[in-house]
Amino acid sequence: MICCKECIDFLYDYIEGSLDEDTSKSLEEHFEECPPCIAFLNTYKSTTKICRDTLNQIEIPDEVRLTLQDFLKKIKSSIKRASIISIIKSPKGFEWDFKLTIH
Repeated sequence: MICCKECIDFLYDYIEGSLDEDTSKSLEEHFEECPPCIAFLNTYKSTTKICRDTLNQIEIPDEVRLTLQDFLKKIKSSIKRASIISIIKSPKGFEWDFKLTIH
């Protein structure tokens, strides 16, 4: 079964529908047993939607748009190489703090 760290690693590809069937199934099984990861998934989805909706409502100059896209591509490739150095469970229950190291 997939652990929380792997869940975070696969999250973007899962939402985009680009994971293979076995990995998606393992991830969904993990979600069934891990309320903190479900909460993180839902927050991630909501944040992504808010950002996309907001950006679609405004006109961005081409130079700014291209610079931002280039930056986001670099960040995306860095995040794929990121490793979680610690996951700390909050005393409140299912709130989690994720600390990442970008290589």
